[in-house]
Amino acid sequence: MVQNMLDGIEVRTGVDYFNDRSALDSLAKKVVFTGKIDEYYDFKFGELEYRTLRFEHEELEGDFQGNA
Repeated sequence: MVQNMLDGIEVRTGVDYFNDRSALDSLAKKVVFTGKIDEYYDFKFGELEYRTLRFEHEELEGDFQGNA
């Protein structure tokens, strides 16, 4: 299905967009960037927090959930 959707569209994988940004942007009217959004904007607002995960583990006594 995806292959049919991309029929006639050039797809490049494994390319470091930032090594040759201007040349890649000039190849097409629209370029789909699938990397880090904060890196795309040169970390203008720093490294965004959305990529940081913080897990808090908690052990509760007794029958906390009832029936599973």
